[in-house]
Amino acid sequence: MFSVLELIRRRYKTFTPVELKIADYILNHPEKVIEMTVQEISKESGTSDAAVIRFSKRLGLTGIKSLKIELTKELQELDTHPLSRNINLSKDKESIIFQKVFQNSLRALHSNETLVDRKELIEAAVLINKAERIVLFGTGECQFICLDFQNKLLEIHPSVYVVNDLTTLRHRFKTPTSKDLLITVSTDYNPEIVKALRLVNDYPIKTLSITNDLNQIKAKSDYTISFTEEETNTELMMTSRIGLFMVLDILFLYTSKYKNINVLK
Repeated sequence: MFSVLELIRRRYKTFTPVELKIADYILNHPEKVIEMTVQEISKESGTSDAAVIRFSKRLGLTGIKSLKIELTKELQELDTHPLSRNINLSKDKESIIFQKVFQNSLRALHSNETLVDRKELIEAAVLINKAERIVLFGTGECQFICLDFQNKLLEIHPSVYVVNDLTTLRHRFKTPTSKDLLITVSTDYNPEIVKALRLVNDYPIKTLSITNDLNQIKAKSDYTISFTEEETNTELMMTSRIGLFMVLDILFLYTSKYKNINVLK
């Protein structure tokens, strides 16, 4: 299930002072918020009606009505399934670990279904379809995700490369053109991704970032696909990978459709 409260906690440091007032009120009074009007929320949080509506959209939702619906679902789930999302290998039995991983994975998929912008996916697929050369940039675990995406794209595109360092990136774009496309893949803020985007900033290369970092990476990209993942106490990227693979699989199918190539036969 998509979690409004988790999303607010994860993005808390990115909010403006006004947004922080709304975030604090929702985090401290979630049961009240689902019964309140926009006017009541703005009054209690010391903000404005417009700020409350903008805050809902800042989370990737369509408005306050959508926020209240998702928050209601979340509170109902917490009542019926109070199982913690965090995994404790020393205390949790095998059956509990299985259940937590399974539920966290489902939450990640539900979150992406709710928050991933369909328009962003379509714009990205059109961009890939028009590119003559594509370079995928990812570090750590994201490099392996890039390799998986490369294998798919090579079925429909002749020139797709994966790099994980700036030196190789410079070599790939030794003779840059407006038909080149740099796709960066990251979970959260990654300084190497920012450096890669800065590196090509002075060239006619188009950039597409697939990330959940809504600040520096998104600000430095021509196009962005924002995704979310459920946050747990693990650093194994389990739910992050699920969220990324979902986005990349859809992107691959969209691009195949636009190229009139049936990759499913």
